[in-house]
Order: sequence, then C-alpha cells, then structure tokens
Amino acid sequence: TNLQIPLSKINLTEILPTMLESYKEQAIKKQINLLYESNTSMAYINGHEDYINRIFDNLISNAIKFSPKNINSNVTLKIKENGE
Repeated sequence: TNLQIPLSKINLTEILPTMLESYKEQAIKKQINLLYESNTSMAYINGHEDYINRIFDNLISNAIKFSPKNINSNVTLKIKENGE
C-alpha cells in the first residue's frame, strides 16, 4: 500500500528555536550550552510537520544525551541558507 503523507511548507526558523528552548532544563543539568545560529529569517522545507518535529526532537535529544557531562559542552543548532 502506498502511504500518502500530506506535506506542507514548514519554516524551520519558527519551529527550531522553540524546540531547542524546550530542552533548556535538561541541558542545564548536564552543563551543556544550547546555541542557535541562523543566517536567514526564513528557511522553508516541504515535509510533514509531525515527522519533521520528531526528527529534530530526536537529534537534539541525542545531542544532549550523548554529550559529556560537566565540561561545558555546546550543542549548536544552525540553519544555513545554501541556495535552493
């Protein structure tokens, strides 16, 4: 069966800073600095919002989980516009 997933235009610069903020307490407990960098105010991708959220949620969570504790590590989320 072909699974039809409805796609929409998602602005990563709107959802990612909020998502990163939700991990602030977890990062503080491990002495990890959460950093966000973007060279654009709009970075659109086509995707399913629930799946995109789950992907970035897993990436951020794993970055924190597998970063060394108590050495002031950085987890940086960058959005870089690179053509189309």
